[in-house]
Amino acid sequence: NYVTTLARGLFGVSKAYLFRQPDLDTPSLVLPPAREEDGGAALAFELGGALGRFLQRQHGAFRIDDVPAGAAAVSELGVLREMGVALGVPLRTPHPFETTDLKGLLCLGPKLVGTPFTPSELRFIGLLADMAAVALRNAHLHRKSIVDDLTRLYSRGHFDMHLSAEIARSERYG
Repeated sequence: NYVTTLARGLFGVSKAYLFRQPDLDTPSLVLPPAREEDGGAALAFELGGALGRFLQRQHGAFRIDDVPAGAAAVSELGVLREMGVALGVPLRTPHPFETTDLKGLLCLGPKLVGTPFTPSELRFIGLLADMAAVALRNAHLHRKSIVDDLTRLYSRGHFDMHLSAEIARSERYG
């Protein structure tokens, strides 16, 4: 939410979306529903699909309209166009032990003033995407360190850490 709000404000766009990999082992990028209470379904595409393969080869920001017709699935690009996306930026974190370095996709709508993105804005958007990718990877690693992969329950160490903090809080406030 912070990244999309920041992008809307900095670049003067009305729409910004962040597709992200839910965890390190999931082979898809997901855009969660805007509000969970709406009951809307998440929008997702597979990393092994045409758009996913295109994004894994893409470095830096790209205009949706500049993507060659055969480079990505027409239906997936059509969904992005229907959402009002004008610019896409892959979120990448190179890591030798992971199957993909693609952690997400930042999508921006056209600028409100109607002018195209300048080269310096594209570079800045790329830097923002790099920082967001590192933040996503760190969040995945943190979650992986406190949740058991098999049971999906919090680890003993996480429980012990919170237990001692709660005991200290109860002693402090009675």
